[in-house]
Amino acid sequence: MKRYTRFFVLLMAAVMLLSLTACGKGGSKPAATPTPESVYTSEFTTFSGSYSGSEARFNVRLVDEDGFVGTINELVGQREPYEGEVAEWDGQFDVYETRMYRMDFSGKMTKLDYEPVKVSAEREDAEVGCWLSGMLKTDSGFLAVEEVYVSWNDAPEDVQPFSDDWYMYSQSEERYYLRHLDENGREIGSAQMDLTAIPDEGGYFSPYRIAMLDDKTVLTSGENTLYAFDVETGRYLYRIDTDLEWIMNLLQTADGEIYVAGYGGGANGYSTVLRPLDAQTRKLGESLPVEGDMYSAISGGGKYLIYYTNGNYFYGYDQETQEEVKLFNWINVDLLSDDLNSYAVLADGTVVGLLTEWDKNYEKATQTLVKVREVPYASLPEKTVLTLATDGLDWNLRRELVRFNRNSDTVRIELLDYSEYDDYENDFDENGVGEFGGMTKLRTEILAGNMPDILDLNGMPTRQLAAKGLLLDLYPLLDADPALSRDDIFPNVLKALETNGKLTSVCSGFYIQTCIGAASVVGDTPGWTYQELNDALATMPEGCSVFGISTTRNSVLETMLSLDMGDFVDWETGKVSFESQEFIDLLNFAAQFPASFDWNHEWTEEDEDYNRIRQGQQLLLNYGLSSLDELIAYETMFGGPDSFTFIGYPTSEGVGNLLVLNSGYAVSRDCKDPEAAWQFLRTLLTEEYEEERGYNFPANVNLFEKRKQDALTPSYLKDENGRIVLDPETGEKQMEVKSWSVDFDTWEDIPIYVYTPEQVAKIEQLIADTDRVPDQNQAVVEIVREQAQAFFAGQRTAEEVAKLVQSKANIYVNEQR
Repeated sequence: MKRYTRFFVLLMAAVMLLSLTACGKGGSKPAATPTPESVYTSEFTTFSGSYSGSEARFNVRLVDEDGFVGTINELVGQREPYEGEVAEWDGQFDVYETRMYRMDFSGKMTKLDYEPVKVSAEREDAEVGCWLSGMLKTDSGFLAVEEVYVSWNDAPEDVQPFSDDWYMYSQSEERYYLRHLDENGREIGSAQMDLTAIPDEGGYFSPYRIAMLDDKTVLTSGENTLYAFDVETGRYLYRIDTDLEWIMNLLQTADGEIYVAGYGGGANGYSTVLRPLDAQTRKLGESLPVEGDMYSAISGGGKYLIYYTNGNYFYGYDQETQEEVKLFNWINVDLLSDDLNSYAVLADGTVVGLLTEWDKNYEKATQTLVKVREVPYASLPEKTVLTLATDGLDWNLRRELVRFNRNSDTVRIELLDYSEYDDYENDFDENGVGEFGGMTKLRTEILAGNMPDILDLNGMPTRQLAAKGLLLDLYPLLDADPALSRDDIFPNVLKALETNGKLTSVCSGFYIQTCIGAASVVGDTPGWTYQELNDALATMPEGCSVFGISTTRNSVLETMLSLDMGDFVDWETGKVSFESQEFIDLLNFAAQFPASFDWNHEWTEEDEDYNRIRQGQQLLLNYGLSSLDELIAYETMFGGPDSFTFIGYPTSEGVGNLLVLNSGYAVSRDCKDPEAAWQFLRTLLTEEYEEERGYNFPANVNLFEKRKQDALTPSYLKDENGRIVLDPETGEKQMEVKSWSVDFDTWEDIPIYVYTPEQVAKIEQLIADTDRVPDQNQAVVEIVREQAQAFFAGQRTAEEVAKLVQSKANIYVNEQR
């Protein structure tokens, strides 16, 4: 009897978390946490040479004891152009076909003898595409499902080929074949799968998920149904209905047991579940409680039933205890799981993977074998270990953290990611009020004195931490840097990163949170008071609102507090100023907005901000400006280059715009190695990092200047020989499109070929005028929000609420200093 084994998929691992390094104003550090007996660590073997073209796009399908087996789409020829078809791009007529390859653990690639299934189409002009979907390892070789897509066009002869009408006559069909292949990829047998008996489930049928129910039956799935086929003939046998909402994965263990991962009724209501399939009764068993990404879950070797990722962590599921076991953090083993071509767990528990890394132009790639295994802690080389705490690390910085750790022989920065404590369903109420559990836990620990070496300041009370003396002044490190200086950073960005003249954080970029209004209504000079805003609102048609229809008083209250918190709380002196007229005006302003918004509202185009503004139903556009491209959209929305003003939020003085950073990062006053921490964080300020991985406006002024000059300078299309392309009708040079905007009247795309000096100057002035950053002190915000409800309900005056807030905030602030 043939024995089929579920294919292994690649994985990797991360060093176990160490405890937070404690430091606090006036406090002592707790005793050091004992080192663990063992940790997970990675071993990297980069194969010699580089892979270009199709080899670099090796798509791993499974892993066995000899290495990786996968597919490559290879160029096999060119098709004849259709009648009247003109080449519009290089390679338009290229024909690609799937080929199988094996890569051993030394990086050697061997092409197998596989060829796509031979399919006959009724029409000579039909196009046929084939690719391999699901694949299993068998005693004789492989069992694969091959998907075939056949397409043709039934347009009458009088319809112009490739016109809009012609495409309306496009026809297609999908076929699936069970392919039996030997070890060298040669076909042993092939049978078309009979899908006629499968009910229509909206076209949802997954050939990527297959398992062997027994030696004669292969199993695959639809949305919430399993389908059984004869493995030799492809004949449809029967269906197994489930009570799952949808099926995520089929997992087959080494002993042949099949588990179905999906979303449905579990012990705690609807959730992600893992359920065994009884081959005899054809029913699913009791749910096993699991979390994480079941789509990428795998079975494999080692002592766990299955393996899967949940957030940054890699888990094993212990069948005996029915518990999820956190094995490691991906980032802390110097890997990003998304970069792995595939992954698997071998018999001894070693995680193996193929890491494909591209060059800057995505032309060539290096292939690296990754092995992650558990080793004695004492066997690791001695390094200084720094900790970085966050409630969800910026994606680009994850990559930089992995790069830094791989390249450093003396320092490791380990990630402490509190986002594992976030509860996306329960942390916020129906109006969006609340905070992620991870952020609450992280902030509580830090204010209690448990400070990491490096801290992600997103959501953190930065001024409070600085006043407690917890944050290191980074100016001495910046001033001593041989390749980076203050002149390389926007002056207002540096000021925004300061607290009382000390550089307490760094960031990689920013956007401007502002209010935009018609210049004819709000004036042409940024900055205004609450009274001036109300005066402008009085000139608008009756029923006009300040912001969009989903804006609630709590969201306005929090935004305005983050803007002016520095005026209300001085953490250095402990002075609290909530009995001011400025705070009373803030309460009165927030009271104009509805208490809640029904997110089941049936949204129409008339509800969109741009329509409401143009119809006089909305005074301001509340928006975050992050690039030059968005400027053109405002011009078309309001009616021209000088038709709108970045007026900002109302405030007692200055311009009420916010400079929102791409997550600022601080270094602890008691960091074990400030120089090492700076070598990591300085990267965020460099031109190279922001150009490759940054987003929004760059903090580095040199990169901004390059982008500015590019925006002001026209560029032209060139042919393959580098010559400028001329318009065939006018003979003029054809300009390249730098970006696109949209006409809000016609909804036609507007190409942007070049920007005017006036447009660029408007953005530069907006950036120069903005130096406030959101002050995110959640505890003070909660005090204000709690007391303000009595005013919003008409039970107290704004002045009475201001006194209550003053009293409670004064106690809290001076207790926490």
